[in-house]
This record gives sequence, C-alpha cells and structure tokens, in this order.
Amino acid sequence: SPLGLRTEDERVVVRLPASAPDPVDTVVALTLGAEPEVLPLPSDGAHVTASSAAADKPAANVLDGSGRAVWSAAEAERTGLVEVDLGAATAIAGFAFDEPNVWPRVRQRFRLEVAEGDTWKELASGQTVGHGHEANLPVVTARRFRLIVEREDGPPSIAEWRLYRSE
Repeated sequence: SPLGLRTEDERVVVRLPASAPDPVDTVVALTLGAEPEVLPLPSDGAHVTASSAAADKPAANVLDGSGRAVWSAAEAERTGLVEVDLGAATAIAGFAFDEPNVWPRVRQRFRLEVAEGDTWKELASGQTVGHGHEANLPVVTARRFRLIVEREDGPPSIAEWRLYRSE
C-alpha cells in the first residue's frame, strides 16, 4: 500500500505504519523519478598523514576506498595516529573505521579528535573487538581530524577510515 511522504529540509521522510504488515519480513520499495545523487565522502581526495608507518603500509591506505590495503604504524610502535586534512572546514556528523581482516582479531583502543585552533578536542573513544567502529557525532565543523589508535600486542593498524557529512 502507498505510504505517506513529506519533505523536511532537503530530505524526504517516509511515514511508516505503527506496526509492520509482516513482523518478520516487510519490504518498503521506493520508486524514484531520477537517479539518486550520491555525494562523495568528505575525505575523498583529502591529505592524510601518520605518526609513523610500516614500509608497505602507508597512511594513504586508510582513504583508498578498498579496505584491502591497510595503514600500520612502525613495528616497534604501540600507539599511532592518522590525521586527515579535508582542505576546508566541513560539517561532520559521523565516522567509521575498519580494522584489518586478520585472525585472531585485533583489539585496539581508539580516540577520534578534531583540531580547534592549535589544540585537539576528543569527539569519541572506545575499544574495538577487531571489526572497527562506527558512530554518529554531534555535528562538528572543522578541517582537520585525527584517529589515535593503541594496541598492546603489536603496531596499531586501520584498513579504512570514513568521515560522514551532516546531510
């Protein structure tokens, strides 16, 4: 059955019924009048640096879009960071990073920070279980972000890192 729609800012909101017709398997299909516009990630083409890197695992790998090539800090390091410069202040509302697909899974502590002038402010922190992390953030507009990663049993590493726009 047709569902109600409304526009809100630059979004379309679909009104769903209070209870699904089938509690296990209900499908909502949208017919669009044109091809959807997919905005690039703010970090596409951004400049990325790292505190250190293994010879074959440079910082650029965290933004290559593949997830197969990884950044890893130098072998002796147990704390490392990757920093991205978006080139211009950008409104960011979420982030995600993936960890290398290795067994056994790597557990790492992380902290996401944003540059405010000459200081860094923490936006999020936590502990992974080997698959990475993703989270929404209160919208912050900035140019530079960094991800600090700590690992007790080897050099920290990240497969892919994404920052999401507030749209």
